[in-house]
Amino acid sequence: MITSIALGDAFEHIRNGMSVKQDKDADGIPITRIETISDGTIDLGRVGYAGLQHTDVEKWLLQPGDILLSHINSVEHIGKCALFEDPTTKLVHGMNLLSMRPKSDILFPRYAMWAMKDPSFKARILKFVNKAVNQASISTTNLKTVEIPLPPLEEQKRIAGILDQADALRRLRTRALDKLNTLGQAIFYEMFAPQIESQDLSGFITIEYACREKLQNGAYFPRESYSEVGVEMVHMGDAFAGTVSRGCLKRVKCSETDLNKYSLVSSDLLIARRSLNFSGAAKPCMIPPSFEPMIFESSFIRIRPNPAVTDALFLFYYLQDPIARGRFVLPNITQSTISGISQSNLKKVLLPKIAAADRSVFRDRHDELLGQIQKQERLVERQNSLFSSLQHRAFRGEL
Repeated sequence: MITSIALGDAFEHIRNGMSVKQDKDADGIPITRIETISDGTIDLGRVGYAGLQHTDVEKWLLQPGDILLSHINSVEHIGKCALFEDPTTKLVHGMNLLSMRPKSDILFPRYAMWAMKDPSFKARILKFVNKAVNQASISTTNLKTVEIPLPPLEEQKRIAGILDQADALRRLRTRALDKLNTLGQAIFYEMFAPQIESQDLSGFITIEYACREKLQNGAYFPRESYSEVGVEMVHMGDAFAGTVSRGCLKRVKCSETDLNKYSLVSSDLLIARRSLNFSGAAKPCMIPPSFEPMIFESSFIRIRPNPAVTDALFLFYYLQDPIARGRFVLPNITQSTISGISQSNLKKVLLPKIAAADRSVFRDRHDELLGQIQKQERLVERQNSLFSSLQHRAFRGEL
């Protein structure tokens, strides 16, 4: 049976980082931020600067083998951790992440990292989490009492090696899926770049002309209208992935009149009316086929394309194309505290008139790509399941 050890006994230190005001225009040695470990690794593209030099920060420089852990965050991100390993990189340990330095004679750093990424570890620390309005936290005092399994050092290295190999394969599958997910936009550009980049606008039409119905802003319902048995309604947070995911949307009770006015079908396209950043305004979102009714809230404008002129798939990729957005979309976005596009401005956005046959070829190529993506998603899911199984067994002495 594997023995356990409290974190306070397994690490040389568990401490907060250097408190210093960061400045986006500063230089010097980079300093960690909460988002530095947001994907479970050390991301040097997500660090801060404060004009720090080596003599200012020697005490706070991370050493290979140090683990950074999120102890002040939203509940779902509490306990997220990443291992620092690069001896050639200077990185200062900043506030809002804990630095944990394993005792090298009893704890192998990569094993410690995997033990702290195990779901059972997250479950053990949750009972110590203090919840506030906008964030949660766990104190170092309580964290030090949490235990992890501690097999002999050589066994730790063996376990870490197995999990490293499984994780590498999992990441390869995920990277392949990420690459496939970018090909739709690449195929679109390959097929339609000459039309999009044309300086002759005589072959262009407005979005208003391309629609079979007037553009429609979404609905507003008061809090008391929300219900577990109502109609699904798309909110801004449901559109970030580019396609609405059914089954977990909030529901509202609405009249037949509202249902007809704000209904959504798979040939529609939703456009984000507003965004906290300029680039996010007027982003499109596809609607999946479904027999169940669905409506949309006031953060969106609904477009109903005339299939004889254009279609939702073409518009979806067109409104995301960097050149098309730069030429025809962004000039119609208003900038203030919240950037946005009005219905009247969206109507004026120009797009090239593409022959139905060419749009059909694009759809066929896109459908073929979707088949490849779905196959890769199954492989990623299978690999993640295998990794979870290995992880479960690893810290129970079953590997």
